[in-house]
Parts: sequence; C-alpha cells; structure tokens
Amino acid sequence: MELDDIFQGNDAFIFMERYVDEAAKTYSPFAGKSEVTPEYRPRSDRPSFEVVTVYAPRKRVSMFEADPTEALRQQYVRPEGVLVAVHPETWSSSGIDNLDELHALPRGARSFITEDTSH
Repeated sequence: MELDDIFQGNDAFIFMERYVDEAAKTYSPFAGKSEVTPEYRPRSDRPSFEVVTVYAPRKRVSMFEADPTEALRQQYVRPEGVLVAVHPETWSSSGIDNLDELHALPRGARSFITEDTSH
C-alpha cells in the first residue's frame, strides 16, 4: 500500500497498519531493526499472514474515536464486542502481561494481514 492510496477511500485505513512506517526506517540506526520473525515483516516473501482476533467486551475497552467512517467503525465495534487483532507472535509468547485474559475471550473470524501487490 502506498500513502497515496488513502485518498482513494477510507477503506484503505483498515489495511494500512503494516506499511505506514516503511519510510521511517532511516531516521536512526535502530529504526530498521526488527525482532519480528522474517515472515511477518513488510516486504517478506509471504503475501499475507493470519492474525488472531478476539472479541473484548465493550465495557472493558477504552475507545478514542476521531469520527471514523461507519465502515471502519463496524469493522471493529460489533454487537458481540470490540474486535481486537493480536499479532501471532504475541499470541504465542510467554511472559506477556494479561495474555491469559486475551486467550479466554471469544475468538473472532479468521483475519489476514495482506500485502498490497498492486503497486
């Protein structure tokens, strides 16, 4: 995804997270360092990867909104709870505070982070 894509509609924001920091890797010698497994890095040879989603009860989530589009809001705020995406490495890690609480929440549908290869 390129930054110009955000001008083509608000749906682009749903998929932007993986790529928004690509140009930021040059501001410091540490900016390009990543401890994430290579298959989860942008520009990896994998076109997508699955993230774990869970439904958190609305009363347990603090939300700060800046007038999102209804489509974006409906993507995450649903009657069954707030959909929270958890990176697969975080989901399977040990020593993460409150991870057991996330594991106990109802699972959402399968969700994938996909690289936009149209550019």
